[in-house]
Amino acid sequence: MTLKRRWLIGALAGVVVLGASAYCLGPLWLRTADDAPPRNFVAVSERLASSGQPSAAQLAALRAKGYTLVINLAPPQSYGSLPEEGGLVGREGIAYVNIPVDFEHPSADDFELFQRILSARAQDKVLVHCQLNYRASSFVFLYRAIYEHVAPLEAAEAMLQIWRPNDAWKEFINGRLREHGIDFSI
Repeated sequence: MTLKRRWLIGALAGVVVLGASAYCLGPLWLRTADDAPPRNFVAVSERLASSGQPSAAQLAALRAKGYTLVINLAPPQSYGSLPEEGGLVGREGIAYVNIPVDFEHPSADDFELFQRILSARAQDKVLVHCQLNYRASSFVFLYRAIYEHVAPLEAAEAMLQIWRPNDAWKEFINGRLREHGIDFSI
């Protein structure tokens, strides 16, 4: 076997090992340490916060911080999700709702369900999360601008510190704002 061929085989083996490690450890990389807030955590008010995927320990600690409702906007099969999340939260006495928002195709129906839940639980301290806080920060922005009448630019600040919505999300967000007569666009 030539030196070049051995080098290529070794390089390929290294890439396979690196890829397998990234796949296995990826869900851990999406989360922060258990004693820190979840990734991309933003408290937009005393009542409402959004974040990326919390760890099991972070979810278990929410009750002590006053949270009484968790809304997860990521589909259950999302990379890095906790399959037992609803049970973990429920054991702490916290209400849990999963609205599996398709990241490529967010829908008005998903947002309508989200706003009905938040409006019905107006006294609750709520954590809204998804994988990285893209879906969550967008839904929270819309809720605050439309239903809490926060100035759109002010409401958008929390979302924009997390991400700049792509074209599908811009269309979704701007469509909801137009439907409610709000002259603002992302």
